[in-house]
Order: sequence, then structure tokens, then C-alpha cells
Amino acid sequence: MNYQPIDPIRYEPGFERADLAPRTGGLPGATGRSLALLRGRMTVLDLDGPLAQGLFALPRLSYRVLMRLSAPASLALKVIGVEGVQLPEGEGVATQDFLLGDRPALGSAAVHAPAHILGETFYSAVPFLYGDYMAKWQVAPISPALLVLKDQPVDDPRRAVAEYFATHGAEWDLRAQLCTDLAAMPIEDARVAWPEDRSPFATVARIVVPPQFAWNQAPDELESQLAFSPWHGLAAHRPLGAANRALRPAVREPVE
Repeated sequence: MNYQPIDPIRYEPGFERADLAPRTGGLPGATGRSLALLRGRMTVLDLDGPLAQGLFALPRLSYRVLMRLSAPASLALKVIGVEGVQLPEGEGVATQDFLLGDRPALGSAAVHAPAHILGETFYSAVPFLYGDYMAKWQVAPISPALLVLKDQPVDDPRRAVAEYFATHGAEWDLRAQLCTDLAAMPIEDARVAWPEDRSPFATVARIVVPPQFAWNQAPDELESQLAFSPWHGLAAHRPLGAANRALRPAVREPVE
């Protein structure tokens, strides 16, 4: 994706106000029936300007990633071994988690026939810090073999994913949409999709997943204890807005 230079707004604490937050539906993420747990790598691109922030400040050869696909269409991504100041809610675990659904804004679920989850584009719907700025996330398929699965009906979503990864690998772009207009791109109202004509999504990293067993009936210890949270991550990408605050865990006080 070609990135057009924009002028993003720098974050200020006053942008987050509980009195501006409407009641919304739940945060998208891998909360339904698990379809697959995938292992892969994420490479940060060579970025500059406002995009070179936090996890994306410097290019790195690769991070290990875990991706959990769930029904209804949702994706949880865990980047492992990130460096930098962590949020206290993460209790020192060096990861950056992303929780995404198939809609760019929160609201009532769309009713449609089941389609192949590997053809979906995923959105955070809720905003996060992006270093000095604010952004929403998108994970979009770029492999030709994934793109042809868009809107393809499936009878058994779990089997469809397993059959694909038995013989194919896959690639996705991780993209960021920086906030450029607080009126059109509100921080507290997650029911509003940020307009892409005001700020297009820009690719900041590439995710590559090789062929593998996508589902194991007897998951290993890591998989069985795996937890994804928007509050597991860097302070530079702290969750913003009411929908994220509703999922904020209590921070344990240190023992004297």
C-alpha cells in the first residue's frame, strides 16, 4: 500500500473523556469458537516520519507471532519479545497484543452467510496510542491465495482453515490509520469508523505464516494458557477510549 503523507494530531490527555463516551457493544477480538492457532513471523518495515513510533520505530528482521482466528470473524495477534516500556497491566510480559474484528466500527453484528475467515480484513475498531499520535489497526490479507477466498462460503470454518494451511502459507499486512481530525475520527465513540479519505491505512509490518497444522485437538501448554488482551503491550501503544477502558484489568500492587 502506498502511503500518502498526512498531518496527524498529537495525543493529549484531554482527548479521553468519560462524559463523551456512548455505550457501545463489546470489543472485537478472539472471544468466540477458536478456529486456528498459527505461528509465524512479523517484520517491521523501514518507516519514517509519524509512522516510526513505538514498536515500529526501528526496522527489525522479525518477531515471532501467534495468531488466533475465531468465529465469528475475529483475529487476535500476539507479537513476542518486544522491547520497550510495558503497560503495568501486562505484568511484565514482553508482548504486543492486537484484537481485531471484521468491522471497522463497533455496533450490531452484520448478518450474513458464513464466509471463509482467511479472506477477511480485520480492524481494531477502537483507537490506541501510536507513540506521540493516535491510531486504529488493520490486518489485511495480501497473498493471492487469500484474496480469492473473500466472501467464499464455507460449511466447516475450522476444517477450511486447516485444509488451507496444510499446503499453503499466507501473508498479511499490519496497517495503522493515524488520527488527523478529532471530529471525524473520535477517540471515545467506537461506533464511528474513521474515514479512510481523511487518513488511509498505511502498512507498518508484514506477517508471514508458513504451512502448518492450524488446529491441534490436544494443544500444548502454551496454547492452553494463552491469553490475549489489548492491555498486553507497550506504553507507546496504550489502549484509548471507553471500550478499551472497560477491558482494563486491575494492576496488582507490589508486595512490600
